[in-house]
Amino acid sequence: MIILKNLYIIWIIIWGFGAILGYYMAYDATFTKMFFFLVILYLFPLLPYFYYLIYKKARKTKNIFVAICCYLLLFVVICCYY
Repeated sequence: MIILKNLYIIWIIIWGFGAILGYYMAYDATFTKMFFFLVILYLFPLLPYFYYLIYKKARKTKNIFVAICCYLLLFVVICCYY
């Protein structure tokens, strides 16, 4: 988890500077497009961690409805990752 944490911090720094400098380098985008783009980029490295947490929860639960919901959420995370 320490490696994932360090990679995430490096990812945020690189893309944060890219977003700040992109404005001054004449990258033509509205604030909402840029904000959405940055949120996706910041959350992208965390998807394997979310996958691990959701999978662990789905394996431990006794309620079938919660398990199905967890597996559907896993499917969404995997689709976002690819």
